[in-house]
Amino acid sequence: MPVTYTAHYPGAVARDLSEKLSDFVTPMDFGAVGDGVADDTVAVQAALDSGRHVMLVSNRDGQSGFVKHLITAPLNVTTDGQRIFGSTGAGYMGKASINFPTLGANQAVINVKSSGVVLDSLIVKGRDSDGFPAGSSIIFANEDAAVGPDTANNGDVDLTISQCSLGEAETLVRVTGRTIRLTNCNLVRARDVLQIDWPADFEDGPNDDNTALSGMRGYTVRDNRIHGCTGGYIVTNIGTNKANMRGLMVIGNFIDTNIRLFRGVAKDALFSDNVVIHSTVAAHLVHLEAGSDSVRIASNIFYGMEPNRLEATPEHPIVTREIHSGVLIAAARNVSVDGNHFKRVNNAVVDIGPGSANILVRNNVMKDVCLANIATPAADRAPVRVNGQSADVDGLVVDGNIVDQSNPTGGSLIGIVNPGSTTIKNLSVGANVVPTDMYISDFSSTAVTNAPEMLDTAQKVIPYEGDGNATQAFTLKFTPSYVTVTQVSGAAQGQSVSVGTASAAASGLVEITGRVVTVKGAWNTSSTAYTLFAIA
Repeated sequence: MPVTYTAHYPGAVARDLSEKLSDFVTPMDFGAVGDGVADDTVAVQAALDSGRHVMLVSNRDGQSGFVKHLITAPLNVTTDGQRIFGSTGAGYMGKASINFPTLGANQAVINVKSSGVVLDSLIVKGRDSDGFPAGSSIIFANEDAAVGPDTANNGDVDLTISQCSLGEAETLVRVTGRTIRLTNCNLVRARDVLQIDWPADFEDGPNDDNTALSGMRGYTVRDNRIHGCTGGYIVTNIGTNKANMRGLMVIGNFIDTNIRLFRGVAKDALFSDNVVIHSTVAAHLVHLEAGSDSVRIASNIFYGMEPNRLEATPEHPIVTREIHSGVLIAAARNVSVDGNHFKRVNNAVVDIGPGSANILVRNNVMKDVCLANIATPAADRAPVRVNGQSADVDGLVVDGNIVDQSNPTGGSLIGIVNPGSTTIKNLSVGANVVPTDMYISDFSSTAVTNAPEMLDTAQKVIPYEGDGNATQAFTLKFTPSYVTVTQVSGAAQGQSVSVGTASAAASGLVEITGRVVTVKGAWNTSSTAYTLFAIA
């Protein structure tokens, strides 16, 4: 007579016990000990090879502490759609875990060779001493043609990692193929979090969009805590097909020290609502390499650490940490840096490289930026910096930003470095708020063409009262190319004079010298009102 099982809940029905027990397996079913001392490699691999879902229990009856599966060789997952999960949610490293303390160079703790695998509520650790072995990873996902249904590598990874704690490897997750969801995880102790590559043996799949040009897509890193890392990137893409990566989303992560958001080529990508604190590593938080297109960087908070205590002691000095620099746009197109907060940044907030086009820098708050460049030329003290050299920048909007410096440093909002023969085409500068000693830009060594809008901070209306002196000077935040002065009271009311930079230097009425406009004689008569209009 078959033995049955009935769950102790309303509405439950009897099931064959053997069927019930085959819903999932555990490593204990194959002889695992789970004490962190005995080698459980064979048992855990046997559980994975069963083709059933695999559960890691957090503790066993009569055993103190949490279950720790010690392994001494990489594990392999070869069943499509297999779920490997813990019986408790993600937490500290003391809970049920898989530990590979002898992880070596170019090894992974878990190799995922099949598609649609789910890793849920697991704790997986690599090597925790002597540094990270070169090329090591916690999870390495790459479709194995020998495992897949069509004996070809179509890049079908489709991996989900959720509520896991991963740590102690050079790279936590390496994906060679398409689609990963890395969400709600605790990600610690690594150089890079996610490295994306494309299979060398890739073959076009059955769908029109499963090709080398369009198939490398669908990567989500969301709502994770990332900390204790060593200077790499949350996401980086590599390999011969990196220029075709699309559909990357890095959203809502809390990123604590010494790691940056992204480096590589990104297309159709979104970086938003992340909080990144006191990253002291070199280079930019976001580095969009040449070929990037259609990228939005929005609503993030990037901040360096302010003084960490009120008073210093011999044992505990006052410490501050700064972000090295913000966003580097290197020959990229259609990029917006919108609505972010940057605080305590040593260098530029946005660096725009030659060959870039259609760049929007809007509605950002920049507090205490360019801290390392106080003694350098004004162009290097610019929160928005255009690197010239040999290629034009075509399409730049700088609008609605606020720059707030605790210690005014001068400089300009937009700086031009390495100008060469660069032309900035289609420039629009809007209503930005900057310190009193900061101007917009003089563009003295760079041609600017087709600038239809230069609002507020690139044009200025100054009502003034004549003082009867020989001259009266007004210092603007930009270098004007054209000035008109109109008398608005007195016998000559309505009369005006206009000068441009080509004629103003010798004018006996109005002169333009750099950012300084000087009015003279009849345009500075005592007790007479005038209006000065200047445009860049």
